[in-house]
Amino acid sequence: DAVYAASTPFGAYASGRPYFAVAAGGELITDCGRADAFGAATCLAYHGARFLHVGNPHTLGHCRRLGFRHGVYLPFPAESSRYLPGEGKARREWENHYGKGTYILMTSRLDSRVKGQCRDFLEVILTLAAERHDLHFVFLRWGKDAEPFAEKVRAAKLENRIHFLL
Repeated sequence: DAVYAASTPFGAYASGRPYFAVAAGGELITDCGRADAFGAATCLAYHGARFLHVGNPHTLGHCRRLGFRHGVYLPFPAESSRYLPGEGKARREWENHYGKGTYILMTSRLDSRVKGQCRDFLEVILTLAAERHDLHFVFLRWGKDAEPFAEKVRAAKLENRIHFLL
């Protein structure tokens, strides 16, 4: 009765059938914001969907920014007997090792080309860590830009505010 379109819904848009779309990655957030023909076509395809399945609540803000009024937040279902958070041990370990404060954990890989952490993003992290002694940033040592960023952290002598796991 309807087409389910994961990722960029060009095929569903062209099908002439009713469809709903779900962004499988950042295409709704990034591609729709591009100021070129691809961005315009992506917006058109997402606008044509009967509704947008939004699995991350932060995407709703991007829907508003882009004029999408048909985004529906539906968290991805999980079998709670198999997938559930364990006892919160990491924060206690971090506080014992680095001290109390606000911890900001970033679990995506550090890869500016794929994940979009541009040079300015990393510079802001360095600036915040230097100015705000109550903030701790926790990154995974993962991605092509992880080691260059870790080198900048060492050079700025911010290892007590910016931490790498793995």
